[in-house]
Order: sequence, then C-alpha cells, then structure tokens
Amino acid sequence: MQFSSIFALSTLALGVFSAPVVEKRQSSAAASALDSLFSQITTYTGSINSTAASINSDSTAADNSTAQSTFASDISSITGAINSAVTTIQALPSESGSTDSTNAVAASYSQIYEEINGALNNIDATGLESLLAKRQTIIITPLTTSLSQLITALQSVVDNLLAVVKELLDGILTGINNALLGITL
Repeated sequence: MQFSSIFALSTLALGVFSAPVVEKRQSSAAASALDSLFSQITTYTGSINSTAASINSDSTAADNSTAQSTFASDISSITGAINSAVTTIQALPSESGSTDSTNAVAASYSQIYEEINGALNNIDATGLESLLAKRQTIIITPLTTSLSQLITALQSVVDNLLAVVKELLDGILTGINNALLGITL
C-alpha cells in the first residue's frame, strides 16, 4: 500500500505548476484543515496504540474489556474529528489548486490514512478485533463513510484531487475490508 501512495503522490507532481494566488490560498486552507485533523487523530491513535501495546496473553478479561471500550471510543472520536474537518472544508469556496497545494493536500490525506490504518492494524494484532466486527455498523461503517466524505469535500476545493488520491482511497477501502475479513464474528 505504501507503493500505491508513493505512486499517487509522484504522479501528482506531473500536473500544472502554477495557479492564481486565490486558488493556492484555498488549497492551502484545505491542507491546513487536514494538518489540524491529523493532530487531532494522532491523539486518538496514540491512545489506541498504547492500549493495544498493553494487551497480551496475560491480560485479564477486565483489561480486555477496558481496551475494547477504549478502541470503540477512540475510533468514534476519530470519526467525529473527520466529520468536523469535512464541515470546515465544505465551507471553503470551490476553486482549483496549484500542483504544490494539491501535493500538500494529497500528502496530508495520505498521512491521515496511514495513521488510522496503523492504529486499526494494532487493534487487529491484539486479537480483540471482534468488538469491531460486532459493532461494525456503529464503529467501522461511520469511519469509512467519513473518510469518503472527506475525499468528496476535498475534491470540491482542490481540482483534480480525486484522480490523484483514487489510489489512496482504493487502498483505504481494501485495507479496511481486508481487516474486517479476518475478524471472527
């Protein structure tokens, strides 16, 4: 999946190298919103990662239950943060962006995706992922939906971004689906 991210970002560099100042400013506002979102998400993924690291074969049922609650709460918080960023980005005027701005937005989105994906992989590694399968419609489906809405919101602000991050989105959905396939119900 890292290969597809690198490919998508390097392909982006082949685009147009200039744009009006207002377009660059709008895309920079989108990149700034994504940077803020990333900061928020790392708080929750940090909690997920530290909780996952504390779970082992010696963990008690109470430890596992607490970890599951933490995972569910943090994933819901990530979804809420993404939804808030979508609202912020949707409020930006629709303009096309310069290649530099589009690169910044694509790189920020990729960073967000990789952060979330890493945390979900850490949950999977604990063996406690059945919580996510049991609560897929209230935990994972909203997360997937919010990530898709984020791409849609970005597309309206940054011209041609959808084509650039298609590879990333395909990877996100494939990664989440593969993670869910390994979950026992």
